[in-house]
Amino acid sequence: MNGTLILYLIAGLVLISQFLLSRTKQALWGAILPVLYLILFIIGWTNNIYEVNIRTFIIVGVGGVTILLGIWGSNRHSINKKVKTIE
Repeated sequence: MNGTLILYLIAGLVLISQFLLSRTKQALWGAILPVLYLILFIIGWTNNIYEVNIRTFIIVGVGGVTILLGIWGSNRHSINKKVKTIE
């Protein structure tokens, strides 16, 4: 399998996992992946696993966290809306 394909599959699994974790009743589960992403990204950059400059690091880091938090916020809003309609 091509290395790029594996990276896309991992990214897809992370996004699907974030979507599913964000749909649970407990809001904390959806916060796990954005925090984990940021921690692993910083550790990887400080250990020179990712050979990128600071500008690229910031763009990818902020972009990734923004996407994960956007999924989380969207699903939390949807769940809160469902709860209000049930009550």
